[in-house]
Amino acid sequence: MFVKIVPNPFRTMTGRLTVSYGILSGASSILLVMALYYILLFNVYEYYDNLMYLYLEEVNKVFQQDGITKLQQVLQEDDGTSADLGYIQLIDRAGTVLASSKLGTWSRGISDPNIWSKLQKQSLVYQTLTSSANQNRFRTLHWKIDEDQMLYMAVQLPRDSVLASDFINISLLLVGISIICGCGIGWFLAWCAMAGVKKVTATASYIGEGNLDARVPRGKQPEEIDHLASTFNMMIDRIDYLMKEVKDVSNVIAHDLRSPLTRIRGCVEVALRGKEDPENYKVVMANVIEECDKLESMINTLLEIAELESGVNITKLEAIDLKSILLDAEDLFVPLAEAKQQQLSMSTPPSSIRIKADRSRLQRTIASLLDNAIKYTPNRGKIEIIVQNKPKSVCITIKDSGSGIPPEDLHKVFDPFFRCDKSRTMPGNGLGLSYVKAIVNYHCGQISINCPQEGGTEIHLIFPGFDE
Repeated sequence: MFVKIVPNPFRTMTGRLTVSYGILSGASSILLVMALYYILLFNVYEYYDNLMYLYLEEVNKVFQQDGITKLQQVLQEDDGTSADLGYIQLIDRAGTVLASSKLGTWSRGISDPNIWSKLQKQSLVYQTLTSSANQNRFRTLHWKIDEDQMLYMAVQLPRDSVLASDFINISLLLVGISIICGCGIGWFLAWCAMAGVKKVTATASYIGEGNLDARVPRGKQPEEIDHLASTFNMMIDRIDYLMKEVKDVSNVIAHDLRSPLTRIRGCVEVALRGKEDPENYKVVMANVIEECDKLESMINTLLEIAELESGVNITKLEAIDLKSILLDAEDLFVPLAEAKQQQLSMSTPPSSIRIKADRSRLQRTIASLLDNAIKYTPNRGKIEIIVQNKPKSVCITIKDSGSGIPPEDLHKVFDPFFRCDKSRTMPGNGLGLSYVKAIVNYHCGQISINCPQEGGTEIHLIFPGFDE
């Protein structure tokens, strides 16, 4: 019995984004609520400050025009209904109350004992004070009307507990709503963002079952997901191509191995069925050894190509003179070209050409290309080697006047065991150009092949230059 494992939502990208959006929304809401709370308090203070200033301005006019007696009369005319909310006093420097409104339930006034020192710098001083009698908070205004007297007004502020309670209740509701909305929006955005990734995952799982023809659909996801899908599809295309190439190579290897093995078996069977003749046995053994040498050469070439392409058994490159290698190759192949009445020529710069390379592998590369050129160029043909020493690279071009390669086969010539129809009657196993390309890539170089309209074949090799 299999137990279905439920994934941890906090380990999924969707869950993490959802929680992150919820936390972000909650934190933003709390900061916004705090800002609104302080703005509300500021507006309350500003409202009472303006109210006290306008009222004291009228009281000051009465005092300046009619004196303290009239001021006392005006303040006492209040019936006391508003005494619990605030009061006004005229106070001298000694602290004596010269005139006052009714104090109501307050046993004494609310004031700052250091107010006169503050009034030396400015004529109006606004403060928020707390009554020691009932712990109520007041907004106060001290107005210095001359050097010895000041008007003082205190107004009771709304209780913070009531204001804060209502505000907190509303704020908690808003914060809760914002967190829920943030989580919902976060989940939706995360779901939309991860939908493309889920498609890639589903396609990868489907491909993992052996369906290499599956591809991730493109064009309906965000650009990043679309690029991921494109890269994934390119990777699968490459894997599919390599799998088909491996299959084709396996078929060719099986065919090329079967042919010499069939010949070996045939020779041995003929020898066994014939008369016992030592000379005949020697001929058979020589043929068997020859076929085994061909098999060994082919297998060694395949192994070396694999090593070069995989980077296994990397040898250290050394600084060599390419010109000397080319001259040695020319001396080696001139007799073969003359045997077919071919003209082999080389054009090189007068100075030496230095590159970093593996000498033996580079020699095999040049030898393989020259051998192919001589082999597929008819009698009295022409083969030319052109070397160009450029600022950051060295270019080698090998041109022949042979029949060339059909255009439809140019992209296949570097595939292992590939042979054109024209070359199937010639000796070889189709590994030469594959081996050459592997060596050139090993040296961080480039190789290309083209066939001009006038005929023949041109092979271009480019190697990085070397500055001592």
